[in-house]
Amino acid sequence: MYGLAEWVDWWWLTSSLHAHLGGLHHVLVAASSIFLFEFGRRLAHVAWSPAAISAPPPRFLSHWLYVPLLLVVLGGALVSTQFFVSIEILSRYGFVFTGALLTGVALLRYWRTHMQPNVRAIDTRRVKGAFYLLAVSFLLYALVGGIVVPPAAWLPAAVINEHTFPAQFYVPVELARSACGIIMLVALSYVLRFIERDSRRQLQVARADSARDRQTLSRVSRQSEILLRTASDGIHVLNLEGDVVEANDAFCNMLGYTRAEVLGMNVREWDAHFSAEELKIRIPQLLDKLNIFETVHRRKDGRLMDVEISTIGVTIDDEILLYCSSRDITDRKHAEQQLRLVARVFDRAAEGVMITDANQHILTVNDSFVTVTGYEREEVIGKTPAILRSGKQPPEFYKKMWEQLQRRAWWQGEIWNRRKNGELYLEWLSINAVRDESGEVINYIGMFSDVTLIKESRQRMEFLATHDELTGLPNRALFNDHLRLALARSERSGTRLALMFVDLDNFKMINDTLGHEEGDELLMQVSERLKKCVRGIDTVARLGGDEFVVLMEIEGRREAQIMADRILDIFTTCYTLQGQEYLVSSSIGISMFPDDAGDPKILMRHADTAMYRAKEQGKNTYMFFTGDMAEKLSRRMVVENALRRAKEKSDIFLEYQPQIDLHNDRVVGVEALLRWNHNGNVVMPDEFIPIAEESILIAEIDEWVIGDVCRQIREWDKAGLPAFTVSLNVSARQFHNPGIVGRFTNIVSQAGVAAERICLEITEGVLMDVESAASILTELNQVGFRVSVDDFGTGFSSLSYLKRLPIHEVKVDRSFIDGLADDPDDYAITKAIVAMARSMGLKTVAEGVDSEAQQQVLKGIGCDIGQGYLYAQSLPPSALGAWLLQRM
Repeated sequence: MYGLAEWVDWWWLTSSLHAHLGGLHHVLVAASSIFLFEFGRRLAHVAWSPAAISAPPPRFLSHWLYVPLLLVVLGGALVSTQFFVSIEILSRYGFVFTGALLTGVALLRYWRTHMQPNVRAIDTRRVKGAFYLLAVSFLLYALVGGIVVPPAAWLPAAVINEHTFPAQFYVPVELARSACGIIMLVALSYVLRFIERDSRRQLQVARADSARDRQTLSRVSRQSEILLRTASDGIHVLNLEGDVVEANDAFCNMLGYTRAEVLGMNVREWDAHFSAEELKIRIPQLLDKLNIFETVHRRKDGRLMDVEISTIGVTIDDEILLYCSSRDITDRKHAEQQLRLVARVFDRAAEGVMITDANQHILTVNDSFVTVTGYEREEVIGKTPAILRSGKQPPEFYKKMWEQLQRRAWWQGEIWNRRKNGELYLEWLSINAVRDESGEVINYIGMFSDVTLIKESRQRMEFLATHDELTGLPNRALFNDHLRLALARSERSGTRLALMFVDLDNFKMINDTLGHEEGDELLMQVSERLKKCVRGIDTVARLGGDEFVVLMEIEGRREAQIMADRILDIFTTCYTLQGQEYLVSSSIGISMFPDDAGDPKILMRHADTAMYRAKEQGKNTYMFFTGDMAEKLSRRMVVENALRRAKEKSDIFLEYQPQIDLHNDRVVGVEALLRWNHNGNVVMPDEFIPIAEESILIAEIDEWVIGDVCRQIREWDKAGLPAFTVSLNVSARQFHNPGIVGRFTNIVSQAGVAAERICLEITEGVLMDVESAASILTELNQVGFRVSVDDFGTGFSSLSYLKRLPIHEVKVDRSFIDGLADDPDDYAITKAIVAMARSMGLKTVAEGVDSEAQQQVLKGIGCDIGQGYLYAQSLPPSALGAWLLQRM
């Protein structure tokens, strides 16, 4: 276009159509100037942006460069009197000069940055000359086409213009411009012809390279396909969603699917170790580098297998994929597990194990070896078993041992060895030779046990078979042997024997309250005192529990009495348990040989009977067996059996005695009292409860009582009687039974009775172990049960446990109420108990209130509740209901 403008300019000067071509000339010059500028700008963009043609141009070559240039051209033309001439002049200054200058400089840079590195050496000189010629022609044209302009009255067009140029350079400006155009055309034609020829050459080279690349790619593809198909590992390729895009036959066989089934499956369908959420997070994390980890695959048949996965991220056709290689390591894991098992068995074997090489150098030992010998592994590895030699066996012993090893490949026997600390020990040793395929010995394995420990264990077992483990005294079996021998000896010599049963009084209470450990401690202290008490020729044994027996040869009954008194005397000294002193007495029963029996079993039975008679006489005493004791013992057994049948036949029942508020004469509660209907006669609790407490019946009776009380409460509630509390006794044995709170709670819950309606009466004896009692009472209190201390003042009365334990009331024993009106001591004790209870916020109940005088005294000292014949005797439930209705 710019060349057309120049030819129009030449024609305008020489043609007769001067007037018509003037305007077209100026417009073409302005338009072609812009095109020339745009060509230079774009060429400079390419020359200065070698990274990518599409990259943004440098800031000085942006499109915003047009704004100031167009403003100058249009603004200058508008203020000028010659509009079209001014447009041409300013366009030549702004666009032609700048465009041609940019083109020339850009050509020089383009040559250096783009063309020169890619031109062959043989063509460099000619192509460089053409580029430089083309660049120079554009630079010259920047002068003749951009600086030399039509004449005008304003600078610089008034000095350098198309009229002054011929005078200065002796060449018409149009001719100079045409010459520049011809040079441009010639140089550009050569450059284009060179580019075309070089492009054809590069195309041929590219085609040849492409053919080679296709062959190489085909070969590599075939090789990769062969590797993929024949690889033993399971190769599979996943996309970022975990879908399979490629897999080899080994992977398909590993999972038990066909290739068609595997393609398109997702990794979560066979991975049994990671969850779907974990896999979604984990797959992108595996792309950066090679990763090797273990997981679990699930086969099509559901079987699980351990696999080792190697993964790395790859890019194929601009798609990021995860290349995975799976290896079935199930057998390897199983082998490792077996090896660990063998190593664990080796290390934890009870026998000491030592493994040596063929030259008897120790390779390894197990933990038992270290325990028995005292040597650490590091101390013996590399040395020979001679390090353990004791020196007790002669050289001939070892010679025979090795001869047998060579001949039979094994040896076993007893051998003395020496520990690290120098101690000798006897061991049972077995040595086996291990041979390879050729029959050569490669290892010796020695296994041994410390026979010394076995012998000590046997001695210990023999001792425990005949002695009590706790006290070390002879047990029942050994004592029976001693008794039979003593009877035979006495029968031959005509001497007499005294057999004493010694039983601790209230041992069960101590054992239940202080715990079994303290009970055992008491038994050990008793055994030591008994051993010091008897003569050296006498026998002391423990039959079990708190029962001890003493067997002694005597000349007369007096010697047995002296020994019994001596035994009772040793119990007068307190025993120290848990840092506190306790006084424990004993009851002794004595049978004589030959006076009472000649048979050992009968003799022991008579002593046991006499011991129970001593307990019945108040304990802390001794009794000789007499004929009438057997009859009483028989009666005791009859009572126990009858009581057991009575519970089964419902011959035991409850009566209730009212409890009266002494301040307002209202009924606030009743006490449930147990009765036994035996052969038509009512038996009081004092007669059968002690027997029940010595058997397991007491626990069953206690639970029956609370169940029957709950049943009766519901019947009274249905009858419309006012609500009141029912008190019932809980035995010491039942109180300390595990689970008492749960059993009682279940009973009242199933009956639908609130626990607050039940008051559990316990004796002071069960509170001796304050910590244990506090735990049980706290649980009962949390459930809602009320707790009362029965017979207060007759036992271990202590302000400390009343302060620490959740107790609601105390019952003053009837022994104090009996003499309340006329005995100053009973009055003082009762008043003190009431005052103490009131100060601690506890209610007081006086039982055995039988007279008006007793009631008046109790009211005067502030007692809260009274119970006794003054108000009512114990009544059956129906009679109690009628009695209550009369008082309403």
